[in-house]
Amino acid sequence: MFSLPDKKPVKASEKLAAKPQAQEAAKPQEAPLLKPQEQAKPKSKFKETLTLVGAILGGLSALYLAFTFYVIGTAKEGTELSIIGAGTPAFLNGLVVGVYIVLFLAALVTCVWVIIPLFKMLLAKKEEVDKKKKAKKHVIIAGILLGVLLIAWGTAFVYLENRRDVLKINVVHAPIETEPSDTLQLSAPVTIKFDATHAEIDPQNYRVVLYNWDFGDEESEIGDAIVTHEFTQKGSYIVTLTIEKRNVHTGETAKDTHTKEVSITNQSLTAAFTVEPQAGEAPLEAIFDASDSIDPDGRIGKYEWDIDGDGQFEEEYENQITVEHTFEKIGNYEVFLRITSLTGEDYETTKKQVIVTKGETPAAIIEVQGEPATYETGVSYIFKGGESVSPNGDILAYSWDFDDGSAIEDTKTVSHTFDTEGVYNVILTVTDEEDKEGESLLEIVIGTKPGTPQAKMTTDPALEDGALAIVGDSPLTISFDGSVSTDSDENILEYEWDFDNDGEVDEYGKKSSHTYIKEGTHTARLTVTDADNNVGTTTIGIQVSTPGIKAKLTAEPINGEVPLTVKFDSTGSSHPGAEISSYKWDFGDGTSPTLGSGKISHKYIEIGEYTAIVTAIGSDNTKATEEVYITVRAVQVSACFDASPKTGVAPLKVSLDPDCSTGTITGYNWAFGDGSSAAEVKPEHEFDKPGVYPVTLEVSDNDNNVSSTTMNVTVTAE
Repeated sequence: MFSLPDKKPVKASEKLAAKPQAQEAAKPQEAPLLKPQEQAKPKSKFKETLTLVGAILGGLSALYLAFTFYVIGTAKEGTELSIIGAGTPAFLNGLVVGVYIVLFLAALVTCVWVIIPLFKMLLAKKEEVDKKKKAKKHVIIAGILLGVLLIAWGTAFVYLENRRDVLKINVVHAPIETEPSDTLQLSAPVTIKFDATHAEIDPQNYRVVLYNWDFGDEESEIGDAIVTHEFTQKGSYIVTLTIEKRNVHTGETAKDTHTKEVSITNQSLTAAFTVEPQAGEAPLEAIFDASDSIDPDGRIGKYEWDIDGDGQFEEEYENQITVEHTFEKIGNYEVFLRITSLTGEDYETTKKQVIVTKGETPAAIIEVQGEPATYETGVSYIFKGGESVSPNGDILAYSWDFDDGSAIEDTKTVSHTFDTEGVYNVILTVTDEEDKEGESLLEIVIGTKPGTPQAKMTTDPALEDGALAIVGDSPLTISFDGSVSTDSDENILEYEWDFDNDGEVDEYGKKSSHTYIKEGTHTARLTVTDADNNVGTTTIGIQVSTPGIKAKLTAEPINGEVPLTVKFDSTGSSHPGAEISSYKWDFGDGTSPTLGSGKISHKYIEIGEYTAIVTAIGSDNTKATEEVYITVRAVQVSACFDASPKTGVAPLKVSLDPDCSTGTITGYNWAFGDGSSAAEVKPEHEFDKPGVYPVTLEVSDNDNNVSSTTMNVTVTAE
C-alpha cells in the first residue's frame, strides 16, 4: 500500500504571504529602466551641437556687421577698395544687402523661437503649471530679443541708406551725363558739358586709350572723359562717344559706342566776327568780318562797330559786314560788334581784343582837323602829325609833302591850302632818335575827282528794299548786271566780278551769273576801270541757307474739352535730295515719345496746355522739328436728369436721377415745383396733390459755373 507524505499544516498568514510572491513570479519579466543620465544623452548632444552652430553663426554675423558698419562709416565718395579689388559702389551695395539678409534671418529665427513656446504655453493643461511658467519665460525672453532685433534693423536701415545717399552709391549713372541734364528743346547758343566718367569699363581687364567725341554738327574732339561743346545753331544732333580701350592681358583694342541726343529748338540772335590779324606791330591793318553772325529769321537788320572801345559805335562803319581799320597806336583794343534783328526788337553784342605791339620803325600818322568829308580849293586845312609813334623813343623830325609843288614843311602841325582841283598824295615822313624813318600817305581829292567811274549793279533775284543781303536757299543762282555803272568820261573799259570777296577775279564782262552752294554770308564785288585807269567798286551781300530737312506739322483740333483726341499730320515735311524715313512724336503730356508715320492720333485725358513736337528724321539721319500747341479744357457743366415715373396718381413718389449731366459737378440743387427743394444727388420726392409740377435741377462746378434744366411731373387724382 502506498503511504502519503505527511503534510504540515499551513497557517493562514503564510498563505497570504505566499500569494503575492506567486503573483509576482507569474508576471512577465520587465526590461530594466535606464538611468536618467543614459536617457537624456542624445538630446543633450543635439542641444550642444545646435548651441555651438548658433554661436559660430552669431559670431560670424557679428563680425560681418561690425566690418560692414566700419567700411560704410569710413568710406568716402569716389574712393576704391584696392585690397578687395572692387569699386566702392558695387562693393558697398553688396555689404548693405548682406546686412539686411543677416538681420532678416536673425529676426526670422527669433520669431520662430517666440512662436514655439507660445504654442506650448497655450496648449499646456491647467495642472501643468511649471510647464506653462517655463514656456511663458521663453516667450518673454524671445519677444524682447525680437523687439531689439527689429529696432536694430530699422536703425541700421536708416543709417545705411543715409550713407548710401552720401556716398552716391544709390545713383545709377548714364554712360554720358550732361550739364544741363536735359538736352532737349534747348536754345542756341548753348554750351553743354559732357561727362563719360561713369561709362562702364571693366578696370580689371581694360584700360581706356582715348575718348573720341563727335558732336553731330561737323565738330569733333579727341580728348578726356569730360568735354564741353557749344552748339550755335538750331537743329537735332546725335552726340556720339567712341571709347577705345585696350585689353591689359592680350593687348587687343576694342571700342564702346554711346550716344546722347541734343535738340536745339530755339536759336537766339548771335553776334560773331573774325579779325585778321588779331595781333601785330603798329601800324596794324586789321579786317573785321561779321559774316558768321546769325539771325534765326535769316536776316540781320543792322551792324554796328565800336572799333576803338570807347563805348560809341562809329557811324562810318554802320551796316558794314566787313570793316577795315588801321590801329596806329600801341595798345590793347576791345572791338565791339552789335547786331540788331530786322524787327529792331532784339540785339546782341560781342567783342574781341586786338593787340598792337611796338614795331621796329616809327609809324607816321596823319590827322586832318575836323575830318572833313570833302575838300575844296582856297580853304585852309590843318594837318597834324602829333599822333605818330616810335618804338625806339621820341619823334625828332617831321616832313610834309603836299604833292602840289609847295615847299616841304617840317613842323608837327601845319596849315595848307590847295589852289587847284585834283588828287593829291599828302606824305608825312617822321624820324625818331635812332634816325629811323616812317612814312604815311593820305590821298586828298580837291573838288570832284575827274573821270572816276561809279560802279553799280542790278541782280536777279533783286535786293529787297531795306534788306542788307539777297537771301535764298542753296543752290542759289544770281544773275549780275553791271551795265548800269556810269563814268563822266563814258570810257569804262573793264568789268571785274569777285563773287566771294577773296580778292581774286572770278568773271569778266558787264553781265555774269554765279551759283552759291556753301551756306553762309557772301559778298559779291564789282570793280570797273576806265581808260584813265580810274577805278570804282561796289558790293552786295548774299546770304545762303541750306534747305536741308524741314518739318511741318498741323493738328486738328488744337483745342477742345477733355478727353480730346487730336489728329496730327506731318506729311507736309520735306527733305530735298533725300527721304524722310520716320517721325518721332512727343505729345507733351508725359507719355513716352514714339516713332511712327507722318499721321497719328493722340488722346489727351487731362486738362492743360501741351506742346506737341514732331521730329522728322531723314534717311541721311538729319533731323528737323516742328511744334504745335494743344489746349485741353474742362468739360462744361450741363444739367440733365430723368424722373421715374413722370406721371401718376397722387400721392406720387418720384425718383430723380442726374447721371446724364456732364462736367465736373460739385453741387446739385433741386426745386420740385411745390415749394420744396433738396441738395441731394439722387433725391426721391412725393407729390401729395394732383397737378403739373416743374421740377428744376441746377448743377455747379468748382468755378461756380452753373447749368439748369426743367422737367414737368404730372400728378392726377385718379
